[in-house]
Amino acid sequence: MSRRSSFASMKEISDVNMTPLIDLTFLLLVTFIITFPLMEQGIPLNLPEEKAADIQPEKSQIVSINAQGKLYLNDAEITEKELSERLKQLSNKSAVTVLVRADKDNRYADVAKVLRIIYESNVTKMALITQGEERK
Repeated sequence: MSRRSSFASMKEISDVNMTPLIDLTFLLLVTFIITFPLMEQGIPLNLPEEKAADIQPEKSQIVSINAQGKLYLNDAEITEKELSERLKQLSNKSAVTVLVRADKDNRYADVAKVLRIIYESNVTKMALITQGEERK
């Protein structure tokens, strides 16, 4: 007995099932929506708005001063003495750029104190970070 099969009844599947691809796309989108704000900054500050140039954070150290006057070096809390010692070590090794982020509700004296520490640590490049102006 011969086996009979009808090739005419078998039709070629020419479309791709898009459901798994759409599910994956939505999963990636939700992941990025959740994680992107966390990558932006570790210490919540209310920065003043001013015109500013773009920065290169990979070649710099970031000193942050929150509204209560606490100091942070690259998202780690630090004292004034430790900040001074750390910046002296970094400036001796290579040319380091220090970016200062301060809450806009901070006292001027707190910011001036940090700028003095940076100056006394022989850091030659320093910049103040502000929030970019809103475009209208």
